Amino acid sequence: MVSARVSRRPVAAIVALFVLVSCVDTTRWYPSGVAEIVDFREYDDFGTPVVSVTYRIRNTGASVILVSTVNISFETGERTYERTVVNTTRVLPAHSIAAVYELELSEPEESLESVTVTEVFFE
Repeated sequence: MVSARVSRRPVAAIVALFVLVSCVDTTRWYPSGVAEIVDFREYDDFGTPVVSVTYRIRNTGASVILVSTVNISFETGERTYERTVVNTTRVLPAHSIAAVYELELSEPEESLESVTVTEVFFE
């Protein structure tokens, strides 16, 4: 009965080592990608200034991206708007999608100076 316990320990150690080693390289299973601003424009919607931004999500990893969370910063002469946009469109490895987000500015006199992606997270 003692020999049965001893023979299980090396097997358990080998299994634990295999699990540990396979989880170390997250690039094989964890989604990764980039998000970038492709284009933006301003228009007037019945007296309210609106900024329309087209951004691209590109999958640079080996896993499917199921959810993309993109933080976008809109800077005007008056203030900075920070928005978090969640997209649930699947993105296959080595592929990309384009998405549009629209932001209403607070004041009619405001004008957009810049739009940047500040942070991304993929699931």
